Amino acid sequence: MPGKDVRKMEGMLNLIANVGFPIAVAAYLLIRIENKLGDLTRAIAELRECIITLPSREYGSGSRNTHVSGNSLSEKSAAYPPS
Repeated sequence: MPGKDVRKMEGMLNLIANVGFPIAVAAYLLIRIENKLGDLTRAIAELRECIITLPSREYGSGSRNTHVSGNSLSEKSAAYPPS
């Protein structure tokens, strides 16, 4: 019977149309998110390297000084944040 085969084919096309499009959109979004996560990972690694290579300082806050390893600075020049 040709009518039965046509209905099966229409059912399959309907299934692909209803399920295939959302799957394609989800795959597209996952690929975009993966690229963005890679960019963020590289940015975090780069920021980490920049922080590690910062020169060490001593930050003063009034009469209390917080010493960070490295060269010792005078209390006046080490005030943070700079005014």
